[in-house]
Amino acid sequence: MISYTVTYRAPGKVFWRKVKGVYGDGIEKSFRFLTLEDDTQIHFPINSEVIFSPNRMRVIEKNMSRDAGQPIQKV
Repeated sequence: MISYTVTYRAPGKVFWRKVKGVYGDGIEKSFRFLTLEDDTQIHFPINSEVIFSPNRMRVIEKNMSRDAGQPIQKV
């Protein structure tokens, strides 16, 4: 399973937090969430600063290819 790293900083905080082993993420009405390899989730405020690693795009492409049943081609 391909995973990626997410670095985020909650509003008003000085330090960034790094989370490794992320394989999914999303946004709800009032929070963001990260899904980890062990199926746990981390929730943090929606207005946090977030940096995704380049592997996130590979995970998205792999999931889209699996759902479509064929390789997704970049344009």
